[in-house]
Amino acid sequence: MEENKMRWRVKLTTSVFLSTAVSLYMAYAALQHNPMGEYCTYISDPSANANCTMNLGPLMGVFISWFVVSFLISLSGITIFGWIKSQFRK
Repeated sequence: MEENKMRWRVKLTTSVFLSTAVSLYMAYAALQHNPMGEYCTYISDPSANANCTMNLGPLMGVFISWFVVSFLISLSGITIFGWIKSQFRK
């Protein structure tokens, strides 16, 4: 029973790390490809990107949405891979 708990902890930890990496990359990509200034609250002239402060609300929305999707996909993939691997051990 304790071994099964440990396997789930490893699966969850791996999924969290993978999902965090994917989500951080996608938030960075969204920030870099920001032609309409959605993630910036402008202090002065909107045409000048130099005076930009971060608007974290929409950027966190990108991060959280990618985190949830990638977490579910990675956890499902790891679980299915583990099940297939256990079937060949028998």
